[in-house]
Amino acid sequence: MLQLNQLRTTGDRIWGLFEAPIAGTPFTLAKMIVVIALVILLVWITGRVTNWVAKGVLRRRGLDAGITDEIATLIRYALITVGLLIILQAVVGVNLSTVAALLGGLGVGIGFGLQNIIGNFFSGLVILFERPVKVGEKVRIGEAVGTVRRIAIRATTLVSDDNTAIIVPNSDFISQRVTNWRYAARSGRVQVKVRTRYDRDPAAVQQLLVATAKAEDWVNDTPEVEAYLLDMSDGWQHFEVRAWARGVDASDQLVSRLNIAIWRALQDAAAKAAEPAPAS
Repeated sequence: MLQLNQLRTTGDRIWGLFEAPIAGTPFTLAKMIVVIALVILLVWITGRVTNWVAKGVLRRRGLDAGITDEIATLIRYALITVGLLIILQAVVGVNLSTVAALLGGLGVGIGFGLQNIIGNFFSGLVILFERPVKVGEKVRIGEAVGTVRRIAIRATTLVSDDNTAIIVPNSDFISQRVTNWRYAARSGRVQVKVRTRYDRDPAAVQQLLVATAKAEDWVNDTPEVEAYLLDMSDGWQHFEVRAWARGVDASDQLVSRLNIAIWRALQDAAAKAAEPAPAS
């Protein structure tokens, strides 16, 4: 009986340690354990929910994977913040009005210092929902011309024809004039690399490549077909042909068709050049 009483006394002392306030705060060791367990559960649940929102809802609506992940991340942060406040009020008894007043004061101070970031953030939301530009579209904004590679919450990344990344703040897409060559219809750029002999007239080859691409029925007139001589350092002339397809996305099939057409055109040009001149 004495041992049983000693065990009860020891248990009460241990439980008292769990129930004792920590450094004059409303927190106790028992409450902290409960809070930690609930926060872990909250993080796991919000992760599952946002993953379902990103993959099961947003991507089915045709949004880019990068955009859906960013929206899902914002939703997760918001859910975690709300859930954490609820846990603190329910378990610890924290006054939410005090927390709200503190966050409000911090928000006003941070807002003045981060006006540009906040403006770009809301502009990014407008771009995400109105979709004036999409990933894969070729656009012009100001002096920047490139293909949209990524639309983030703060800025949009364009990649120019020379593979240079251009970071454009989202607010520029709202306040400036934007030219979008793929807004009205689906189209995609087809790129083909061509190598010819060093002794051929590069200007004539360039004209031939452009004419051959324009003759294809799937090639769009706007933007115009482009052909550039990119390199001659290894004894060959290296060209790149760029054509835009209307009504279909750029694909390997179109690349193959354009390659075959260019090969035939080059063969015909070589055969004509090899023909003997007529006797005078």
